[in-house]
Amino acid sequence: MRKLSMIWRRVLLPSCAIYTVLVLVLILFMYAASGSSESPALTLRSAFSLLFMSLLIALSSLIFYYDKLSMPVRTIINFFLTLASIVIVTLIFSYDVGGRPLALVVIFTVIYAATVPVSVFVYSLIKRKLSEDTDYKSVFSKDDQEG
Repeated sequence: MRKLSMIWRRVLLPSCAIYTVLVLVLILFMYAASGSSESPALTLRSAFSLLFMSLLIALSSLIFYYDKLSMPVRTIINFFLTLASIVIVTLIFSYDVGGRPLALVVIFTVIYAATVPVSVFVYSLIKRKLSEDTDYKSVFSKDDQEG
């Protein structure tokens, strides 16, 4: 039961959030690219490809729970795993690849480079605040030994 809860919290819920954002971004992009007042239609193939991509991105984010590596190393690993999942899904689900994987790599790299430093900074502030808030009580304090 505990493993199912961990899978739910660390993989499926983030995957749902990522999927929602990807669908909204794709619809907005399609609407802007079409230039018409008609609402864009999402095909079943693109919906499944976004679902598969969001699962892979959520799985690649599991590296952040591995505390034995430093945060910069985990971030670099996450970058390459996420980038690989985007390119793989694009190649698997796209019949007309053309130059899109390269464009996706560039767009993803720019977005990742813009957002990750902010998130790592916030993470370090939260971690520092949590470490300052914990009161350390020595097991070997002299006050406890006098009694």
